[in-house]
Amino acid sequence: MIKPGSTNLRDREFIMGCLFGKEPFFIKRERFLLYGYLKKDKDFSGLVLFYDLAGQFINVWRYTGGKVTHTINFYEGGNIPVRLKSGYLSCTINSITTWYKVETEWYSIGEYGSGLFTEPEYNGSSYGYYTETYYYRQCVWVEDGTGGGAYNGGSGSGSIENQPTLNASIKKLFVKGTTITYGPYIESVNNAYNDLNNDCFSNYVTNYLLSHNITLGSIKIDETYLGLAGISSTNDLTFGGSEFITVENLEHEWIHLAQRYINNTNIFNASNTGMAEFEIALISDILECINIHGNFDIYSEHPFACYGNGKYNHQKEYQDWLKSITSGGTIFPSSIVTGNFLYWANIFGDVSISYNKSRGYQYTNSYYKPKTISTISGICYLL
Repeated sequence: MIKPGSTNLRDREFIMGCLFGKEPFFIKRERFLLYGYLKKDKDFSGLVLFYDLAGQFINVWRYTGGKVTHTINFYEGGNIPVRLKSGYLSCTINSITTWYKVETEWYSIGEYGSGLFTEPEYNGSSYGYYTETYYYRQCVWVEDGTGGGAYNGGSGSGSIENQPTLNASIKKLFVKGTTITYGPYIESVNNAYNDLNNDCFSNYVTNYLLSHNITLGSIKIDETYLGLAGISSTNDLTFGGSEFITVENLEHEWIHLAQRYINNTNIFNASNTGMAEFEIALISDILECINIHGNFDIYSEHPFACYGNGKYNHQKEYQDWLKSITSGGTIFPSSIVTGNFLYWANIFGDVSISYNKSRGYQYTNSYYKPKTISTISGICYLL
């Protein structure tokens, strides 16, 4: 920030940084981008850090509700008394989703024929929905036991007996345990797994695996993993980051387990992989169609499989098909006609970003049967 016209330039030339600590700033991004020294938002809570032009720290102002509440400076005294206590940092992963609705109006435009020009005729509108999700982490230090110690190399003791571990039910399935050592992330795995088994079909898959002595490998986080989460051919579960330890990602993988072990489909075969992904996407779309009772005029932030990402040629056709196989959004279908499944899988391969044909996914396997949809219907939606 350089404010011209000042007689004391040293006091008016500095670098300012902001640490935002309140959700409303992420709801409308333009407010974040316009924030500055001379323009502050009434909702702003967080820290404003000041440095000189050489990068030397000056001080920090703490804001709450748009007002300065504290000034923070370097401590330049003697030794700072510190009493050590054992513990761990407990964090929760949260997300904020913003959504957008785009309306496209369609017109028929006449031509110059016999010198007459027909006025444009309105033929209705189509709608596209977009979502954007931001993840953030909030942490608090949790003390274990009484602890003890001294600042200058003294000794002490503490307890970490409260460090979270995998639930016993997870250990029965993932016999190799986990490489995750950070307590809050283990808690996230436990919570997601508990929520997963509140779902009818996911719980059925879990019980099927256990009753048939089918075991899985280990659970780990690998930020180099190209995806949100995945279970490999060796049955190791990998999350692409701690923020992806969610029940939604586990549900996706549990359907893959059903495809593999209940319906005996080799989803790692190149001709099956894309088809298996479309089957999961279709299951999700069917459930959303039922959720909105077949009324696609109701706003939904659900990303449908066969339109979106700027491609809406088949939007109404796909919506009509979903309504037809769910009897107007009232029942979960007991089966899907193979030819229809193949037709929409091919379109899914053009629309999807993650599973696009350009990334090597194939959608021409006429032998693939969406048997997991029939299994779900028989287990959880039997009339």
